[in-house]
Amino acid sequence: MPRGKSNADDPFTDDDWGMPEGTSTQSDEMPEPVVDPERTPFLKPYHLQTYQGTLELVSVSGATEYSDAVLHVKVGGKSFRLGLKNFDPSYVALRKKFGSKKSDWHGMLRYKIMPHKGRPDGFVAVRPM
Repeated sequence: MPRGKSNADDPFTDDDWGMPEGTSTQSDEMPEPVVDPERTPFLKPYHLQTYQGTLELVSVSGATEYSDAVLHVKVGGKSFRLGLKNFDPSYVALRKKFGSKKSDWHGMLRYKIMPHKGRPDGFVAVRPM
C-alpha cells in the first residue's frame, strides 16, 4: 500500500512508531532508592554466628519471583526471610513435619551452612527439630 494512505484494517497508526527522531520519553536519571525499614532481609550465611544452630520459624508466606515459599524466621533476636523452592530438601522436610496449612508452620528449626559450588559458605539449609 502506498505511503500516506490509510487502511481500515491496518492496526498501526503514526503514534505507534514512537517519538520523532532525537526525542525520548526515557530519562537519563536513575530512580530513587526504595528504603523500607519494615522489610526483613533474606537470611545469608554471614548473618549467622555459628556454622550450625537453631532458629525460630515464626511463619511462612507464599511464592515470590524466586521462591515457592518464604520462611519468616528469627535468629539472634533479629528477623529474616528464607526462600525455598518446593524441590529443596529443606522444604520437603518442613512440609512433612508441618503439613500443608500455613498456620501450622511455626516452631524451632535446626540450620546448617552448606557449601555450594566450591564456596564453604554457600547457603543456609534448615530442618525441623
